[in-house]
Amino acid sequence: MKLVCSRIACIAALLLTLAFPASAKPPTLEAADNPPIRAEVQQGGTYVVNLKYAQPEGDAPTSLKMILETPGGEVTVPATIPSGDATVGIPVTWSYTPANSGTYRYHFEAVSSTGGSVRLPADPKDDYEFISFNPLTKWIIFLVGTLVALVFLPFVVYVGTRAANKRGDPAAASRVALLVGVLASYALFFYLFFSNYGGLMMAVGGVVALAILIVLFTRK
Repeated sequence: MKLVCSRIACIAALLLTLAFPASAKPPTLEAADNPPIRAEVQQGGTYVVNLKYAQPEGDAPTSLKMILETPGGEVTVPATIPSGDATVGIPVTWSYTPANSGTYRYHFEAVSSTGGSVRLPADPKDDYEFISFNPLTKWIIFLVGTLVALVFLPFVVYVGTRAANKRGDPAAASRVALLVGVLASYALFFYLFFSNYGGLMMAVGGVVALAILIVLFTRK
């Protein structure tokens, strides 16, 4: 009787093993750059994203998607299924062209041939983000800011100084305001067009601004 029960238990275990095979490990996605798309991009430009798909058992991908929340709604960009050895990693490439100005959030999803799936980033709260801008808008902002800094500010200082102190030198005060306007215009230009390049570029801009001040204040 015990032998019969033991055989039944073995057969049941075998049937369960066949019916529910051990699930394969999920695949992984790894970005070549962090973030995959830089924080600020130009509207209408095309940007390439490079990731690496891997799966320990070598299961090939069956679905590779880049999903974006754009100012115009959700967009899904599929990638061409690549060939290669998934155990060592397969390069995957997407390209995307933002059509509108605004903020974009995006993530990546992959599904393996055995049904395993992965999301990058894993938590939706950590989704990647970039801002698409229209170059014309930045130039308009810069030109308006420069007009205010170089014309309106010195004029207001001149008029205000003359009204406050009729024996003073409003021209000298306006020259100081013009210097401040030049530096403000320079800072605005650097912020609009170079801030995206990181702290090093901002430091270079600060050094250049300091050099301009030294030259202006040491002139005889």
